[in-house]
Amino acid sequence: MGFEYYFQKKVGFEKQDNKGIELLLREDGRFPASKLKQIERNTHQLNQFMEWQFSEISKLMQVTNCRISVNVSLNQLLSPEFFHYLNRIRPYYSRLTIEIIEAPCWFSQNILRFTTVDDLKKSLLLCIIQVNQCGISISLDDVGTGYNSIDTVLTYEKYIDELKVTLLPFRKKNVPLELEKQIVLMWVALAKSYNKKLVIEGIETIEEAKRYQMIECHQGFYYSNPEPIGRLIEK
Repeated sequence: MGFEYYFQKKVGFEKQDNKGIELLLREDGRFPASKLKQIERNTHQLNQFMEWQFSEISKLMQVTNCRISVNVSLNQLLSPEFFHYLNRIRPYYSRLTIEIIEAPCWFSQNILRFTTVDDLKKSLLLCIIQVNQCGISISLDDVGTGYNSIDTVLTYEKYIDELKVTLLPFRKKNVPLELEKQIVLMWVALAKSYNKKLVIEGIETIEEAKRYQMIECHQGFYYSNPEPIGRLIEK
């Protein structure tokens, strides 16, 4: 399909110990946003993508022992074929984290089969419960943005294991530092209240790393750049 996976490390602040990796989709070194949207709207292409995706994850799981996080869209979760492809990596469920991305559902045949929004939400909940029952960790990516609002967090908190908060929106919109800190600390408090792991991503400087050292897991350019997956295998 012309895609490849890069990886970025997730580390602890103090010891900078490895807490796993996140797989990042790339085409010619960049995230293929527009192409991915087209794929999500076409059932056949989406199935082809998931076949490739889980085949790549299976290969990687066989040659490394680290925990692997992979982004999954709402369209993928709601696809009738999702669990068929997921089943291909059944032996590695205990080392897998599915990060549900914040992007909304794109209109497609998979989505149009739901007659109401409530039907869609009920089906999504059942999918999340099924993933949880498989023993796979579930993370909500970029909480506070897109679909992954605080309402979504509270709706699914019983079945999710991890929240990810990113500094990128604050940086893009020039949010004052004090306001950024208040929002991030709100997520720290919420994660603690519900006994969820918290990951902060988008860390680019030592100042940001120190500012949020109370968060157990960090990710960002300050710690490592995304690298082609082949380099992980070589290590």
